[in-house]
Amino acid sequence: MKASVGDEKQPRPDSPFSESKFEEEEWKLALRIAATTPFQRSAFLTNFLLYITDRKLSNREDEITEHQIGVHALGRPASYHPGEDNIVRNYARMLRKRLE
Repeated sequence: MKASVGDEKQPRPDSPFSESKFEEEEWKLALRIAATTPFQRSAFLTNFLLYITDRKLSNREDEITEHQIGVHALGRPASYHPGEDNIVRNYARMLRKRLE
């Protein structure tokens, strides 16, 4: 059974972006945004934002793909197929709206 947008899990404690590892202002800004009420209510949006910020600041932008976001930020299995499950696109839309 596919999980839908409302079926969020809590952030994984082993998340590679659970602690600040950058001194850049962009990382600090992302952490401040993630601490706001709209993001605290959504572990997936927080994970999404921090995943893409982490990859951008680590010069690993090639890892910002729909599949990688699904697996590493949204907890999908490695066998995740974006064509069969549009969770990343749905959360990308919500992330853009919340950031506006």
